[in-house]
Amino acid sequence: MGLAKDLIISECDKSLQMLGINTIDMLVTHIDDRRVPCEETLGVLNELVDAGNEKQMEDYFGYMNVELSEDDMKRLNEAGI
Repeated sequence: MGLAKDLIISECDKSLQMLGINTIDMLVTHIDDRRVPCEETLGVLNELVDAGNEKQMEDYFGYMNVELSEDDMKRLNEAGI
């Protein structure tokens, strides 16, 4: 379990292969992994959406059950997320 970039990409690839599909319409995280900076997690989700059909995700992602501090929000803003 975890929300690190490499793990998210790996799990998306596994899901696509298992389901026999090319894209994921929506991906939602349901855990808070404080070992991984929120900008890494949201950054990879954003990258997957931006890549569209080329990569894996077509439209949306959700980041649920997470409390973001003002510092978290500042880092996300600075990262352009």
